[in-house]
Amino acid sequence: MSGFTEAVRAFTDEVDAALNRARKASSDAAERSEAFRAGQLAREEAAVQDGKRADGDAALCEQARDFRIGAGLPVPENGGETEPGEDENRAQGATGRTREPLGYDDEDFSQGRLMS
Repeated sequence: MSGFTEAVRAFTDEVDAALNRARKASSDAAERSEAFRAGQLAREEAAVQDGKRADGDAALCEQARDFRIGAGLPVPENGGETEPGEDENRAQGATGRTREPLGYDDEDFSQGRLMS
């Protein structure tokens, strides 16, 4: 065998070994993720059955509020829950007008369209 053929074979073996390691790592990660999701679902169901809030307890909400204040972020007054119709208010610009959907195709890269 020539040196080139041996080098190609060695390279192919290394690539195959790397692919096998990647597949094993991917499989292990998928198993860990599934186990975590199943455990999380079980904890959430147990919390609901115990009468606790499913979306977090008061201590966690208080910690989140303190973090947002410390980071200079806005703190929602209603605990982060949206009111009916609040989503429509988010579409209003600084002038109070409702922004209309941009009516241009994806291939219009003019500066005015990009900056709006």
